[in-house]
Amino acid sequence: PRGAYVMMPGMASRRSRIWIVWLALGFAGVLAVVPAVVAGVRAIASTLAAPSRTTPGTIQTTLRAGDHVILERISTAGESFADDEGTTLTPRMVSVTGPAGQVVPVRSSVFTGTITQGMSVYRSALSFEAPQAGRYAIEVGGEPGAVLVTPSLGEAFGQVVPWLVVAALGALAALVGGTGLVVSLIRGGARERNRPHGQAAPGGPVAAASTGAPAGWYLDPGGSGRWRYWDGASWSSEVS
Repeated sequence: PRGAYVMMPGMASRRSRIWIVWLALGFAGVLAVVPAVVAGVRAIASTLAAPSRTTPGTIQTTLRAGDHVILERISTAGESFADDEGTTLTPRMVSVTGPAGQVVPVRSSVFTGTITQGMSVYRSALSFEAPQAGRYAIEVGGEPGAVLVTPSLGEAFGQVVPWLVVAALGALAALVGGTGLVVSLIRGGARERNRPHGQAAPGGPVAAASTGAPAGWYLDPGGSGRWRYWDGASWSSEVS
């Protein structure tokens, strides 16, 4: 019918490409956030879920390079085992041997953090720095008790930080992609609503002939200001 607006194929393809870019950006952001959050949670959980080791005795364990803490059990089911200062272990009671047989220095823990597992409470007593990843032998003396060997708080946080950065970038990408897609859809709809009825698509009716636009009435390519019918292959000889 006369005055019908026909969207040019080039316009649709350009909009589709823009929408695809925004969708891809948002999807990539979501894909980055999920594994990053999972990895961060696992890093923290591995610290909190360290197995309890009975002492005195020798603990054989695989450690990553970096700072580690030995936490002493100070109470269980409401019963306290330690003195008023919280722990009884001293550096002289513990020796650490590295994968290559080297002796690793043990020092008193600077921080006094606690971890609760079930009915037992453990408090930081000693710390040491593992020079390399591998199998370590930790010999603990003193009175009968139990300990945990975990990465230090700083070490655990250091493992989580890269994943937090990835998660933040992924969330930003998802936000930008989603916002861009919504804005593109809104702007595209607004342009369609505001376009005068019967106006030819950008590029003019001559462009319609070269891009295979469907049959319909278009502004006269001769510039008469009237309408000429395009049958999909050629222009009509009469104008209206």
